[in-house]
Amino acid sequence: MGKVIFALDKGFGADKYAYRNSQGNVKMGKVNSAIASAPDDAPDDAPYFKNKKYYLGSLALLSSTRDILNVMDYSEHQYFAPLSLWNALNDAKIDDKDVGYYVFDISLAHKQHLAEFRRELTSFTVNKTKYNLKDRITIMPQGVASRYAIDELYYKNAPDSEKNYAIIDIGQLTVDVVVIFNGKSREENASGMAHLGIVKITQGLQDHIVSNEKLGNIYSLKEVQKFLMDGKLPVFGEDFDLTEPINKLKKEYT
Repeated sequence: MGKVIFALDKGFGADKYAYRNSQGNVKMGKVNSAIASAPDDAPDDAPYFKNKKYYLGSLALLSSTRDILNVMDYSEHQYFAPLSLWNALNDAKIDDKDVGYYVFDISLAHKQHLAEFRRELTSFTVNKTKYNLKDRITIMPQGVASRYAIDELYYKNAPDSEKNYAIIDIGQLTVDVVVIFNGKSREENASGMAHLGIVKITQGLQDHIVSNEKLGNIYSLKEVQKFLMDGKLPVFGEDFDLTEPINKLKKEYT
């Protein structure tokens, strides 16, 4: 049986993964990247990582607002990357022993942290199980890697002279832009910007909720992110429609 190739897009909003199984088929999945502090006596569904227990994904969103972590800085993003990989593997029901190769991405806004990011993911421990990804890991710039999929889908038989397009990858926190000329991406035509992603809309919605006397409450960014996706906020058993402020914030962002 062949080994699995597993790819993870570690996101500030959601962790997306894809893998090619031993039959050559590509499978995809997504898990919410919410993280919340958990008590030391939390059950086994709260993994033990770096001397502490955490709730992940939907379980994290059930936690008290004060326990939900607002992972906004790159250092925190990098710190929890191994835990996100562990969670994605669990969601995909894949054992590390069956993975032949891992592929990760990093925003061009954080390319100066590439070596640190690699070290963080190469060796780590979750629930006293040690993971060693040495010689099984590659990291690609966000946006730049997308060109391979685009070329395969839209330019498979086209000459390089016709491969001229732009990729704009708008994430939760970062925005990556890559311009392709004559089938090639050059360093001077690729860039990343931090703190300019969808988080601008999320923060605006967070401010709107706090200032609204009917809603006046403080929620974590992860909770507000869910309100943004759902278009509503549950208040005393009823759903408060957020469509109007969300559309206004989206228009301003665009």
